[in-house]
Amino acid sequence: KSANNIAYGFNKSFYPKLFLGTLGLYIIIFSLKTFRRKYPLSLKRLVICGVLVFLQLFLLRGFVQLCDNEVLSKSFLFVCSAYFLAPALCSSAIAMLLYGGLYPVITSVVVSLYYTLMVTKSLDFFAILLFANLIFLGYLRRANFRVKIVRAGGVSGAIIFLLMLLRQLLPFTINKLSILQAIATFGMCLGSAIIVVIVLPIFEKIFSSYSDITLLELTDYNNPILKQLQLDAPGTYNHSLMVSNIAEQVAVQVGANPIVCKTGALYHDIGKMFKPEYFIENQNNQINLHDKQTPYISILVIKNHVKDGVGLAKSNKLPPVIIDAIRQHHGTTLIRYFYEKAKRDVTQKLEDDGVIEEEKGFVIDSKVDPSAFRYDGPRPQTKENLIIMLADSIEAASRSMKRINHQTIEALVNGIFDMKLDDHQFDECPVTFDEIRDLRRAFISTVLGMMHSRIAYNVGNVNDSTEGNAVQQEVVK
Repeated sequence: KSANNIAYGFNKSFYPKLFLGTLGLYIIIFSLKTFRRKYPLSLKRLVICGVLVFLQLFLLRGFVQLCDNEVLSKSFLFVCSAYFLAPALCSSAIAMLLYGGLYPVITSVVVSLYYTLMVTKSLDFFAILLFANLIFLGYLRRANFRVKIVRAGGVSGAIIFLLMLLRQLLPFTINKLSILQAIATFGMCLGSAIIVVIVLPIFEKIFSSYSDITLLELTDYNNPILKQLQLDAPGTYNHSLMVSNIAEQVAVQVGANPIVCKTGALYHDIGKMFKPEYFIENQNNQINLHDKQTPYISILVIKNHVKDGVGLAKSNKLPPVIIDAIRQHHGTTLIRYFYEKAKRDVTQKLEDDGVIEEEKGFVIDSKVDPSAFRYDGPRPQTKENLIIMLADSIEAASRSMKRINHQTIEALVNGIFDMKLDDHQFDECPVTFDEIRDLRRAFISTVLGMMHSRIAYNVGNVNDSTEGNAVQQEVVK
């Protein structure tokens, strides 16, 4: 106890500090309510963060008992500095990598508060823990590779190390103990980062929540699924690359998760590799196999690419966020081409049977059910999956454009948006009208930037002159 009093300054001024701590906690709770609209909270994720807090405190309790061992507690310097060495940043870092937003902030505040009460009643100790958590979380925001997690731990540890020394330098009381505490705090940050790298895949599997780091690793074009898609359905593969680029750039502009959009778009059509010849991007101007099939057979093949993609993703244990993107990227959209073809076939049969014109409409409506020509859904449930759906439709429609300028791109994007809105594909997605307006603008600027027109050079009669060679080299480039 005497060591704790010297190390942490626990004295009769605890109650004013407790009042200040409670006031600070109230301010944090008030801030959470204020920013809840911008950073909505999920009950499921809060429960998972609670589990992370419990496991973190369980680990810290074991660490405290280890420090209180009769052999180790004989060293005065060890007792005064060991508590700063505890890996107290793990739970908030995992929450940051899995969910982001307010979840890691809540986790870091709760863990710092309870660990402070577990060890000492010093407000200084709580402030050090909380600052270490927040600085570490700030650097983790830019960690898109596992090695960057360790780098974030090292950088944040170095900053806390300097702050700890500065804290002792101001009253000119720096000594061996303060140096040991600063070193221990650096070890806390670096050690927590190393532990996070080791245990993160375990928690991803347990909670079925995957970090952007894991998703980014799946964007490697040497992934077996993407390699197989490139071999079996090269047209679909190139289409997926374009959709992925469009979705990623739009997500950046509207504040969605670009990694989720990029990864989901890359895998959204992997089910087409089972029957690639039935999809126009893989036919290479050859015979269309649907010309020999009835609309009902064709519609089964088209709709099954979603089911096949989901099955392939599950068998390869892809993250749920990718499976959701595959399942939702068409929503419950009407496959209008085969629906109209089925109506034409019925109309032709009625004409051959001599049915009068007044009765044709009723017969067609009774025999051609539009629900049979809709995808099974569900509709997009997240902003990211809505972006993937729109990028898929816009990229496919843009391939048939002959003139590319701002007016034609704007007409294309607005037409697809209006069609999806009228078809109620936005109904289950938590987006506002302002966000839909921003999505329109983002798609127009992104598609226009990707499909900018080029000067058409006539190189049919280029001679061997210097000017002709220059033009020909420019065309080759």
